Amino acid sequence: MKSTAFKQMVLEHLSTYKNEVLGISNNGMWKNNRFQYSHILPENLKELNFLPMTSPIEAVHTAPNISFHSGAHHLNSSQIMCINFFAPLLRDAEGLSILKEIIKKETLIKFTDEATIVKACFEYEPDEKEGTNFDFYMELSTGERILFEIKYTESGFGSIHKDKNNPNKYDDKWEKHYDQQTNKSLYLKGISKEDFYKNYQIWRNVSYIVNDSDYVVFLFSYLNNSHVQEIQKTVGFSKKQKYANVSSLCWYSFIRTALALTKDSKYYFHFHLFKEKYLKFTISVDEMTNLEKLY
Repeated sequence: MKSTAFKQMVLEHLSTYKNEVLGISNNGMWKNNRFQYSHILPENLKELNFLPMTSPIEAVHTAPNISFHSGAHHLNSSQIMCINFFAPLLRDAEGLSILKEIIKKETLIKFTDEATIVKACFEYEPDEKEGTNFDFYMELSTGERILFEIKYTESGFGSIHKDKNNPNKYDDKWEKHYDQQTNKSLYLKGISKEDFYKNYQIWRNVSYIVNDSDYVVFLFSYLNNSHVQEIQKTVGFSKKQKYANVSSLCWYSFIRTALALTKDSKYYFHFHLFKEKYLKFTISVDEMTNLEKLY
């Protein structure tokens, strides 16, 4: 469906969630226009955006390094969605083992049963000078590095925005960084500046795949057609995959796998709550199967 229709469906659901599940009737304000919206929490209640098993977020050893977005009190924040999914699994060996199995089942990444997760963090910055943040990052004992780009209700993966105060900004970034970065990349050697910037965020992420042990995962909803179209014309889906080290995954499949793998564990109810919050709107198993067949 169109991204505007998908977003409206999600926001209506989250507004109901705020009122009926969280018991919050007051609306929060969007800082960009100072208007209040029913899917936004009052900023002093933003901790309620974390699911019970995610809180306290400080208990996750990587949490002190997280720089929260200004919209962290928005219930549709993809940053908080990402943290709510992954953070509870980072606290002990059982969770890390489950996370490894989710990634192994959902992605095209090949790694051994003996591999363990030795590092995981949010808002990972691979190059301080360039300033790119990946939503989530994992590193395995066998050397694999997995970089996640997470989306929810955004209208796209991210494009460049001309800065009238600095009209040469992206020309300068190309000369100082992206030209060299793409030429180090496993897949983007020789890409032109113009083609790179047509799908800026997707290619920027892919540029960090510099060897066979680097992987990028795009995680979004297949119901959001703007994301689907961008992926189709760039990195592709698993059935028509263009790059072996890139996976384009749907949130519905991801949560289904998480629920299946945690059925007899302490994490099962957490992922049930995650689904109730973020993915409750109607989509049948048959519809999900049809979506997966397409991509």
